[in-house]
Amino acid sequence: MYKNLIDSAAAVGMNMLRVWGGGIYEKNLFYDLCDGKGLLVWQDFMFACALYSGEQAFLQSVHREAAFQIKRLAHHAALVLWCGNNELELKPDEIQKTKERKRAYEVLFYDLLPQTVAACDGTTAYWPSSPHNPAGYAQGPNSQHGGDSHLWDVWHLRKPAKYYEKQATRFCSEFGMQSYSSPQVAAAFCSPDRFNIRGPEMENHQKNPAGNEIIFDYVLKRYRFPKDYAALAYLSQLNQAYCVKVGIEHFRRSMPQTMGALFWQLNDCWPGASWSSIEFGGRWKALHYEAKRAFAPALVSGHIPGDEVAGKGNQM
Repeated sequence: MYKNLIDSAAAVGMNMLRVWGGGIYEKNLFYDLCDGKGLLVWQDFMFACALYSGEQAFLQSVHREAAFQIKRLAHHAALVLWCGNNELELKPDEIQKTKERKRAYEVLFYDLLPQTVAACDGTTAYWPSSPHNPAGYAQGPNSQHGGDSHLWDVWHLRKPAKYYEKQATRFCSEFGMQSYSSPQVAAAFCSPDRFNIRGPEMENHQKNPAGNEIIFDYVLKRYRFPKDYAALAYLSQLNQAYCVKVGIEHFRRSMPQTMGALFWQLNDCWPGASWSSIEFGGRWKALHYEAKRAFAPALVSGHIPGDEVAGKGNQM
């Protein structure tokens, strides 16, 4: 499975993968394959979307775990960044709500982890959080002047894809669009005669509370109403490919202001509606084919000023 995933990433011109802090530390084979394919690895420590204790027993446990993982992985040529956590600095007011919270956060991500990286690695850079503002997390995330950004107004706030073209960032480390599983993959968890996105099987495999409504909103602004699940899945994947392509092309046109873009996400840990470009089992979505064009060494892209037309589409 690792080999197919790494081969698929390299095949479309990707040069970096991020191991997300809400997931797992991958097995040695993953990093070996990235070394062999020349794929850089941004490695999060396993902290995401929550505040953590500053008690000594917890910090000692974190140190032991981090030291083990750093020593295990530091020799890999692919490893280029250790990142403290995923998205904790999106809400700086929550971190600073009490003195205890602020101290716990800073001790863990600004003292303990960078010191452990320095002691056990000594070469690879450390980054406190993603996104992170190097002017200080209290200044707020997604600065256009430095650091990395997570740009999610396209999707969560239902902004048109061309909204990306209004964004200035130094490095966009998360952005994306959800789509449905192909009928072939959906059949792994749901009988085809129950391919209804409001049915219990489908609902259980849609983990974003507003996901179905958001997908329909985007699809119906670009295409005709789908006749069945197969058509809906197909159109949702075309829309996903379009939206992410618009973002990638904008970020590439914005060089050297913007010097990197990692879309969310590469693969799935189970079948269902998601932001991935590769379905559970390894099947490429339309996005992955589009990524091959968008990540080509030389890219010609046209910028047409103005917003998307929110009406009937004719692209089938």
